[in-house]
Amino acid sequence: SVRFVADRARELEWPRRVGFDNSGRALVASVSEGLYLPVDDERWGAVLRNEECFSTHGGLSFPALGLLTNRSHASFIWVDDLHNEVCLRLSDEDRLEARAVHQFRERDELPALEVVIVVTEANPISLALEYRRWLESRAGETLAEKAETVPELEQLFGATHAYLFGDGRTLAALERLQGLGLDRMWLGYDQDERSDELLVDERFIARARELGYLIGPYDTHNNVQDPRSSDSPMSLYNQALFESGAVVDREGAPVPGFRGRGFLLSSEALRQTGFFERRVERFVATGVNSYFLDCDAFGDLVDDYHPSHPMTRRRDRQNKLARLFYLSRTRRLVTGSESAAGWS
Repeated sequence: SVRFVADRARELEWPRRVGFDNSGRALVASVSEGLYLPVDDERWGAVLRNEECFSTHGGLSFPALGLLTNRSHASFIWVDDLHNEVCLRLSDEDRLEARAVHQFRERDELPALEVVIVVTEANPISLALEYRRWLESRAGETLAEKAETVPELEQLFGATHAYLFGDGRTLAALERLQGLGLDRMWLGYDQDERSDELLVDERFIARARELGYLIGPYDTHNNVQDPRSSDSPMSLYNQALFESGAVVDREGAPVPGFRGRGFLLSSEALRQTGFFERRVERFVATGVNSYFLDCDAFGDLVDDYHPSHPMTRRRDRQNKLARLFYLSRTRRLVTGSESAAGWS
């Protein structure tokens, strides 16, 4: 591995121009399900004429980049994924290339840049294979190991996923699903008791579990709105948290919520209350065996400059992981989230 340290705030570009010379055949980027980018591909060149950058903690599915040549594959794996961006662009020589930028920030105590480099045979899926081996070497938890903590996780394997709306929330709908031969299902729902006519209730949940199904609510703690006018029960807390719980940027302004709805809720501000645990317990009391917590695993980590709940990206991640662990390890629910960045 290669490791850089700094004694002051600064920015370091490394590695630089990955793929620029004639030995490079393709870049392999862990964007979404993965991108294979031949360095001389004209279509990708047109797309990346304007450089596009991805954070290693969320923009990439996992913090790694690959370079494929005719003879070998080089994997670059970032050990600390919180302070880097990987950028893809078309070079002046009309070839695709990549570079990475690391920020040494005093706010984060000048975290080191450490990159593991693994050279293997020329295989286009080497990046995924080597990242998995690296995770396993750091005691990564397998699905089989997770199933020891959450036994009902095995019901997820091969399950059909469905979201429940309208008449799908009736006992008759469950019987129809069974009649179709569906013996493994994950059923998700969100509901607003203020307006929805049909609700997923304890009888429905009990019958779903009798059929061997996983069933759980949609929930999120990423948004806070005025409780007098909130458009979603998931954004409904109290007036005090609405007025003081928003993430604040370095200029002191509250960060707007998704699509301008209310504000982005600080995970540190929420941690200081009991709202999360109380909401979870209300759902658990209905008998659910699963839980979908939106946003927390997406990788959108933020700094919060509010004086009452200051927070770094690292702290934001710790808070979100703590919520996911509360669901999966403390409450032993089959837990899902959005996208699932590599660290989650």
